[in-house]
Amino acid sequence: RDSSTSRGLGDVYKRQDMESIMLTITLCIVSVMVFSFFNLKRFENTVTETFFKRSNNKLTQEREQDLILTKAAMVLISEHYCDPQFNTEKLALMLNSSPRSLQRKFKATYQSSPSKEIKKSRLKHSVTGLNANLQIKRVGFESGFSSASYFCKCFKEHYGCTPSEYLVKNNKNPPKSTTLI
Repeated sequence: RDSSTSRGLGDVYKRQDMESIMLTITLCIVSVMVFSFFNLKRFENTVTETFFKRSNNKLTQEREQDLILTKAAMVLISEHYCDPQFNTEKLALMLNSSPRSLQRKFKATYQSSPSKEIKKSRLKHSVTGLNANLQIKRVGFESGFSSASYFCKCFKEHYGCTPSEYLVKNNKNPPKSTTLI
């Protein structure tokens, strides 16, 4: 008898051993795949957390820079509001920024625009002048408005009354040398 063609009891054990070996190998491969999957998920989570932390830090740094820039802009506005030629473009030039970029940063920080902030600063100064009983026309020009009519228009839009009405409401007599506007 040839042992290679024989189907004895040993062949059955060999086949079962082979099946159990294959099963063990399959289980090992599945275990490695499952382990790899969980490690991959853990790796993805680590990368995601790191990326977002860095992104948030970057956003925080950009936000801080925007705040510094807009605060510097507000200081410049308070110094130059009385110049009728002072506008967003000149402000951006002084800050080494583009007008559009400055507008976006103002919108994010103050929910306003640089031109509106310039106008508010001028109007705030004009109230001080009116309370000091200065001529309305003079107050408008000293506040940085290019014309008396534009000053009155802006004043009325912001405060709900003309400068002369403001003086009457606050029991201030308008100066005699000026006409009511």
